[in-house]
Amino acid sequence: MLLTARSPLRVLVVEDNEDIADMLALLLERWGHEVTLRRDGRSGLAAGLAGAFDLALLDLGLPELDGFEVARQLRAARGEDSPVLIAVSGYAQPEDVEEARRAGFDRHVAKPVSERGIRSLLRMARRRRDRNATISVDAEEFRT
Repeated sequence: MLLTARSPLRVLVVEDNEDIADMLALLLERWGHEVTLRRDGRSGLAAGLAGAFDLALLDLGLPELDGFEVARQLRAARGEDSPVLIAVSGYAQPEDVEEARRAGFDRHVAKPVSERGIRSLLRMARRRRDRNATISVDAEEFRT
């Protein structure tokens, strides 16, 4: 099942492992989504602050700025306009999952992530985007 026909999502992938990053970007682009790829926390944060993304897949063990801090700063700066934030990491101990929750991640998934898992994350992001779009349209109807 491909998630391309309805409407592409804007996805930020921040991953320092070249193979994983390239695989995620290729897969998402094949499915028709717009992908921005960054390989360290600082440039990932800058991209997340500058762009309007529906979904952000963040590694936790990033150089320069770890994924936890990227998530914290994105949430602080973007608030309700934050993308769905997913921690994608080999750090999968209960304390890592809890720290990811406290940092503002919507979900924590352990590497490697299956295609089925990625599709599930895309559906989550699409539901949030569509719900937010509906709320915005409804609010506009009542303005004079």
